[in-house]
Amino acid sequence: MGLLPSNLAPRQHEHLVHLACFMPFDKVAQMMQEMVSVQTHEETVRRLTEQAGIWVEAAQIAEGEVDAAPEPENAQLLERCVFSADGAMISLVHKQWVGTRTVAIGSPQEKLNAQGAREIHVGKLSYFSRLADASTFTNLAAVEMQRRKVKEAKQVCAVMDGADWRQLFTNRHRPDALRILDFPHAAEHATKLLEALEQAGMHFPPHMLSRCLHLLKHRGPRPLLHMADRLGSDQAQ
Repeated sequence: MGLLPSNLAPRQHEHLVHLACFMPFDKVAQMMQEMVSVQTHEETVRRLTEQAGIWVEAAQIAEGEVDAAPEPENAQLLERCVFSADGAMISLVHKQWVGTRTVAIGSPQEKLNAQGAREIHVGKLSYFSRLADASTFTNLAAVEMQRRKVKEAKQVCAVMDGADWRQLFTNRHRPDALRILDFPHAAEHATKLLEALEQAGMHFPPHMLSRCLHLLKHRGPRPLLHMADRLGSDQAQ
């Protein structure tokens, strides 16, 4: 019998780790006392949660190293699938900042909003995150991409910005995916570009940013690239 490394019952151990995934460790200790009358301490919560994370990571790495079993001929494939990869900086102890990467995977669902118009929402979401460089993360994420049957889905779209590693991620896991620009990221870059040009002494008509974003959203990047080339020529003169 494999005993857990604590005095908690298995169900209590499970509750503790689940709470610690989204609450500070000291608050988890308080909640365990209030919810199930179990006395524990912050360092115990930290130790058990980090150990659970090590086990999950080891299991996922081992699973990713095993070739996926072929799908039976009568298996029902996903109709549509969406995935999106991104990176973020997080703060560790001693004010150390490190880069993490995450891929979110889900299924698009059509719903009606309050005005009766159709909207696309992504549901049945799952996430895979690692503190790793782009190449390592791309390889490690294969286990979750396999679990969600991304390769077998009939239609797949990849929603992300234009960073090189995200394109390589898509090429590895579903090269034929329809690539959809992550518009908020693109809008952020366009905003910074216009601000930099204005600081350099260039002047633009009112609502220039909103006009650029409208073009980008409805006509793609080519009109903006053409405009940027013209601005570069004017600047050179």
